[in-house]
Amino acid sequence: MTDMVRIAEIDHRPIASPSDAERHERAVPDGWQLVPKVATMEMVAAGSNWSGLPAQTWTDMIDAAPPPPVAVQDPVALKVLEWVEASSGYWKAYSVGGRYSTYRVSHALGFDLRRDGESIGEYHLSLEAAKAAAQADYEQRIRSALSTSQSDPAKTEADG
Repeated sequence: MTDMVRIAEIDHRPIASPSDAERHERAVPDGWQLVPKVATMEMVAAGSNWSGLPAQTWTDMIDAAPPPPVAVQDPVALKVLEWVEASSGYWKAYSVGGRYSTYRVSHALGFDLRRDGESIGEYHLSLEAAKAAAQADYEQRIRSALSTSQSDPAKTEADG
């Protein structure tokens, strides 16, 4: 993946270059655009049409920049857990990270949420709250295994 940085239109304040993780975690704000760190031949050609106006040259070069890689354009979304009522009041959802289940302990305590039989956190007042907590736990577990930088690849058995 090509290294990219955020570039603003004419702004004299220093611009901090966010990390790969930060860049993937949030959308590009209005008025900003991802461009290559090193200008492409097309960008250089567009900038060589010097009009005497730096702002116009800047705009021409930015307009000639290639679009960002698809991985940057379309952040990864995780699927929603699919819940099934296994028996009266007992719900379960299967995921690559294990099986989530919830059931009402009592009207006073609410719903207990479990992953692979182990309780996750506190009781939840509603079935919807328990499902939302399961979804958040599932997403956190999946995202913790992902890397947004090629400088942090997973090691294979061949790597030793």
